[in-house]
Amino acid sequence: MDTLKLYNLKIDIAKYLAPRLSEFKEIFANKNSPTIQQVQKEEIQYYLGYDYEVELNFNEKETIWIRILDDIIFAFESYYKEDKSFNSKEIIEKQNRGLKLFAKSFKDLWI
Repeated sequence: MDTLKLYNLKIDIAKYLAPRLSEFKEIFANKNSPTIQQVQKEEIQYYLGYDYEVELNFNEKETIWIRILDDIIFAFESYYKEDKSFNSKEIIEKQNRGLKLFAKSFKDLWI
């Protein structure tokens, strides 16, 4: 194995995952996938902007799941793109959010 690839492994992992996650999102968004994650209350509040005490309908869950996937994809893409603005505090927080969502949603990444 090329040890240079291990020097900054997060970039190679991000380059591998980002396009695959984008394709996964595209398949899901085109209604070709039955998968949808269980949506947590804090995600409802974050993505819909309000507390939700009753069961979400499929369209609401779908909207949140797509936005979660967008945040995950952003986190991985921002690791290998050369944009200097990716070093701002706001971007780093968004990266961290996306990576936490990836870990939380890992088991839901199936078609």
